[in-house]
Amino acid sequence: MKEFKQQYQEITQNFIRQAEKAKLFADLPHALIEQSLYTPVCNLVAQFINTHSHDCTLNLFEYLVGSKNYYKIIIDTRVQKLEIQHFTSIQPPTSLTTTVNRQYVELKFNNGWQIAMCLHTASSRVGTSPSLKFDTKALSSSLPSTIVLYS
Repeated sequence: MKEFKQQYQEITQNFIRQAEKAKLFADLPHALIEQSLYTPVCNLVAQFINTHSHDCTLNLFEYLVGSKNYYKIIIDTRVQKLEIQHFTSIQPPTSLTTTVNRQYVELKFNNGWQIAMCLHTASSRVGTSPSLKFDTKALSSSLPSTIVLYS
């Protein structure tokens, strides 16, 4: 973890130097942000996950998807459809691999789930240390569901 923090600080400080006196991310070219901040941080995160995947696969999956047995109900009133997703039936993963695509870290779990984590700024200000966060989205899953059409 100490090495990860050190490399993260090197990436962010290098980006701050390149950003010079810009106060807002909106004042910078997107290519600079992507090439000097997002992609290097995503590569660092992916490398860390791949290195420690044998120890963290299940915990990371449960953190992202949830560790409780529950059902998610989605109602689409436009097409009069009710979907019940069965999170109680998820097979726990035992391994994962990560890849990087620009500002995305893609997680591929061996239980059929693929999750994309998109890195972006949590603040509009550059500051002395950029505030970054990941938004996550399931790309594919082996999640059973029940569809009910109603009228």
